[in-house]
Amino acid sequence: MLNPCYYKVKIALKNIVHQRERLKDTILIVDDNKLCRQLFLDILSEDYTLIEAENGQHAINIINETPPSLIITDINMPVMNGLQMLEKIAISKITEHIPVLVVSSITEEYKAREGLKLGALDYITKPFDIFTLNQKVRNILKLIARQNCVNEQSVVTEDVGNALLTPKQLFNKKLSSVLNQNYADSLFSIGKLASLMAVSERQLQRKCNDFYGNGPSLCLKNFRLNKAKLFLHRGMSITQTAELSGFDTPSYFSRCFRKAFQVSPKKFAQQNTNT
Repeated sequence: MLNPCYYKVKIALKNIVHQRERLKDTILIVDDNKLCRQLFLDILSEDYTLIEAENGQHAINIINETPPSLIITDINMPVMNGLQMLEKIAISKITEHIPVLVVSSITEEYKAREGLKLGALDYITKPFDIFTLNQKVRNILKLIARQNCVNEQSVVTEDVGNALLTPKQLFNKKLSSVLNQNYADSLFSIGKLASLMAVSERQLQRKCNDFYGNGPSLCLKNFRLNKAKLFLHRGMSITQTAELSGFDTPSYFSRCFRKAFQVSPKKFAQQNTNT
């Protein structure tokens, strides 16, 4: 007869496996060729949860119900092709944040570059190297995870009412208002920030550390960097963006931007500028 501890260990291991399954990133594969979809499943299914769609319209229907962590799409497909799908994704507030990796043949590489203009983060040409595909997928998902981490640590910028707000939410609201009025001033100091918040610099340091896990200087920098992303998205130059965001020099801004988002402001602008 087996020891009861055996069953407890078995159940615990099973729960761990299920938990890991739930934590896997979900990737939507969009391709009208079943064999191509199967190839992606063979390559990626061990590390990610895979969903399939046979054309862009089918993908849109899936995305609206179950938004994936990443979309890998072919270009030429019936009903709705990959570029048309990208346009649909880009104009929807529900889907615009989802990263897209475009797959194209070597002869259609110009279409893949068109996909970048429409918001795709990267592309890969057929026939592709398995290592390159895996690495690009991993890099994109890591980038998104880091951006989410920065956004979570940054100050909430939405205007909310005071009713039933927690102390952290009240602090968020006041800090956001002060930063929004002063972030463009490159001479804006933490001492001035504390004064406008009606607290001492020591209190400001403690509250920021308690609420965000970092000090007010990093809160201010993150706020400026998130504003910079909006300026770059609108087509402003790196020099203009640095100045409008409150950075002393474009070179310092570029270093901070790359460190925060793992991509240069120039590349971010090329991939995200409204055209």
